[in-house]
Amino acid sequence: MLVTYSKIPDYDLLMVGYPGQFDVFLARLLTLLKGRPLGWDVFMSIYLIALERGLDRKHPRILKVLRRIEGWGLRLPHLLVIDTREYALWMEATHGIKADRFSLVPTGADDRVFQRRVNSPQRDRSFLVLYYGTFIPNHGVEFIVEAAYLLREQEGLRFEFIGDGPDRPKVWEQAQKYRLKNLSFIDWLDKEALVLRIQQARYLSGGLRDDASVAHDRAE
Repeated sequence: MLVTYSKIPDYDLLMVGYPGQFDVFLARLLTLLKGRPLGWDVFMSIYLIALERGLDRKHPRILKVLRRIEGWGLRLPHLLVIDTREYALWMEATHGIKADRFSLVPTGADDRVFQRRVNSPQRDRSFLVLYYGTFIPNHGVEFIVEAAYLLREQEGLRFEFIGDGPDRPKVWEQAQKYRLKNLSFIDWLDKEALVLRIQQARYLSGGLRDDASVAHDRAE
């Protein structure tokens, strides 16, 4: 980082990207020496991510350290950027940083890749509900399985899960217990194949739990 920094020309604002929970401390020192303001695109809380993955049960002391480091880091920049108001309010409740200190910039997608394909195959007559993601707890994928079970006799309705992650084995077992024939699992696809699959879907499912990181996922 120091080598790269030494090669950049003069600047008006030094912006730290995600994940910057540790870089922001060195960046603040560098901006102080330079007499320039510091910005941080927080994007996501690594403390919340660790909490969702159960680190509090395995390594509670590490989780406490992460929370303190993140809280200290948030107090250093002149500019804080995050994608939703809900996430800013969570930061305020968790770290004591006023939500109004955050500038909101909605999360987007790489529109060089995620564009409608003119020559893509036409949709069939079925209604495809598609989830693609990392199967983390806050996505609530188990609720989609429950929906598939309740709608198992609905003709022409299909569910499809694309991706992998910590909750996939549990969700797979849940689907096997229900013996669902209207739900299929697919491993990660390359971006081009994923775009085509998205175009076949009638409904894309995002996070279903009610918390800050799900508000972030919905914004994506």
